Amino acid sequence: MKNRYLKNFNSMLNTPSFKLFMIVMTLMSLFCSALTTYKMDYFTSVIRIYTYSFYFVVLIAMMILITHKTVEMFKENQFQLIRMKSKEKCFETIMRQVVLNFSICFIVTVLLVFIGANLFHADNIIIQDIGSGISNVLYIFFLIFKAYLYLLILMLINTLLFYIIDEKLIIFLNALMVFTIEGYYLYLPYIKYEGNEIPIFISGLFTDTKFASFESELCITIGYFLIILLICYSLFKYVINKSKSMI
Repeated sequence: MKNRYLKNFNSMLNTPSFKLFMIVMTLMSLFCSALTTYKMDYFTSVIRIYTYSFYFVVLIAMMILITHKTVEMFKENQFQLIRMKSKEKCFETIMRQVVLNFSICFIVTVLLVFIGANLFHADNIIIQDIGSGISNVLYIFFLIFKAYLYLLILMLINTLLFYIIDEKLIIFLNALMVFTIEGYYLYLPYIKYEGNEIPIFISGLFTDTKFASFESELCITIGYFLIILLICYSLFKYVINKSKSMI
């Protein structure tokens, strides 16, 4: 079973989509690292990248590309799905492949960010408290883990949408999400509550949003995650129920 998923991922390595992903994310990581060189230490630079709206615009676009290619490869290879015992099993297989492909590609992007930081900030490494008793190193792990979980669920939602609505509409919805990231075109207000600026749309969490404390940021992050996880689960059930006319 695992060999089959890895074999499918290996098949994607030689595709133009993956090559474009590697080129763009390598250049993006180097660009962002170079951009944060002015009076910034190693860990502050990494934190800045993982709260930099332009980085997430590019990262989301590239992850959508990888997700689309993953789904496309399954559509082109119907034989893998025909052997499944049920439609639910078919979709579970596709979703697992998306999780694997996304996870590997996300790890690659993290490594690229740290390679860029090593190139430009290796001589200025400072571990310090950033508030609420949280060190900058621990906060980086939180930002990376948050980005991984949020983007993974968003890519799973994208995967399910490919079997529900037209691809052009999916592109529009993704563009809407990307362009509501702070600093890009469409502005969505924040809800101000006890020193926190709570975004009314998930894209606001991909930027340097102001929170009263780390505890507040953690609670709001978990709250939004549960919402999109519920959306993903609901879409999965909907797709299963309508699967007789799909694939």
